[in-house]
Amino acid sequence: MTVKCLSVRQPWAWLIIHGGKNVENRTWKYPPKYRGRLYIHASQGIDLTGYSVRGVKKIPSPDQIERGGLIGYVDFIGVNDPKCNSPWAEPGLMHLDLINPVPICFFPCKGQLGIFNVELPG
Repeated sequence: MTVKCLSVRQPWAWLIIHGGKNVENRTWKYPPKYRGRLYIHASQGIDLTGYSVRGVKKIPSPDQIERGGLIGYVDFIGVNDPKCNSPWAEPGLMHLDLINPVPICFFPCKGQLGIFNVELPG
């Protein structure tokens, strides 16, 4: 089964699946045409600024957080304009609107830029 994926640095990927982050900020010039189930790939990279987020349950430490694979999926329902009022939206960026997060058992795989395909077993 082929699935659509988006690679996100930790702990932002964890926050999308477990912490209520309903917007993913991107610098893309053109919005993607794809809508639907989107698997979240936790990249190998860590953004330590994500650990300063307040009001969410405890994020796993950098040495314990899963990296380098799929950690869950969301429904990608559209792109908000730069004036999006989500507390997760960064001004001036494209905001991917994400709902219904579902964690999955970690599935190791390589990430890519943009929305990409991964082949899942079975």
